[in-house]
Amino acid sequence: MTAAAALARAEAAGVRLALDAAGVVRMRAPAPPPAEVVADLRQYREAVAALLWERERAAFLASAAAEAGESLAAPDPELAAERAEVGVALADEARGEHGAALPAADHQRHLAGLRGSAMQRPPAWADQSARPSPGCWCSCCRGRRWWAPKVPSLDGTGIGPGWACAWCHPALGGAIIEVAP
Repeated sequence: MTAAAALARAEAAGVRLALDAAGVVRMRAPAPPPAEVVADLRQYREAVAALLWERERAAFLASAAAEAGESLAAPDPELAAERAEVGVALADEARGEHGAALPAADHQRHLAGLRGSAMQRPPAWADQSARPSPGCWCSCCRGRRWWAPKVPSLDGTGIGPGWACAWCHPALGGAIIEVAP
């Protein structure tokens, strides 16, 4: 069975499916649907949601074209190719061929890289309220010491009101705020 077949079977049983504003599939029926229909819908949950989204998209495009006085008689070959690719991807996903989890070691290595890049900061920035967190590192020299003037001002010294890496932009004296590792 496919997601399209599960959707057609549910609709034949009197079940009406629609996407809410958050993209969640909502089911309405005059009576409780048969258990096997519900089981099929659960099995193909994401693919059914994609089919419902595609229906809403097609209905929107048709109404927009009707308002503009255009005809949808001649299909766009690029759109047809895109729909075919989406159909293949949905079928692959229904068979479980997409989204396989990474091995634990690869997953941890990937997470470590994301955590490291989240701590990267530019050598200087103007917003003094965006204080660097302990452990942040400079994208230029990988330094971990930051400074800002206590009284943010542009007094001709070239010291701006924001934060700077202590290695790339050494403090020129005066009262400063420092964040060290």
